[in-house]
Amino acid sequence: MTRHFYFPYTGNKRTELKYFMERVTAFLDTHPEVKTIVEPFCGSCAFSFEIFQKYGDKYNYVMNDKDSKLIEFFYEVKKNTSKPFFDFVNQYWNKPILTQELYAELTAKKDEDVFHWFFWHRCYTIYQGKYYPERRDRIKSFTHE
Repeated sequence: MTRHFYFPYTGNKRTELKYFMERVTAFLDTHPEVKTIVEPFCGSCAFSFEIFQKYGDKYNYVMNDKDSKLIEFFYEVKKNTSKPFFDFVNQYWNKPILTQELYAELTAKKDEDVFHWFFWHRCYTIYQGKYYPERRDRIKSFTHE
């Protein structure tokens, strides 16, 4: 089973963990005085998440990021559990076609609350061009005959 957090983030430390986690865990195993894990540029919290997978709540985890909406998102998930977040995402994700209208709606609401921000910024914008243009019937398809 793949272990990952809610979404990938630009820094992508998750792919780099294999290069240094062995040394980090060896250090933690030989230094019982360590009580706190600090991740100053947390993004998706890949580093802290990996440590948590091995050690659980043995440590106090302190995470920070310049992106205030990201931090607000983490607080919201922690406060409300994940259910409101998944309910919100499912209301958009289960729409049959991601349209220009839906994109405009998400863009207009992205600053209203953290869930709209998340969905617009982390899910919807990665599929640039996925919505269909209004005149899609006039677009020629390119098929191999």
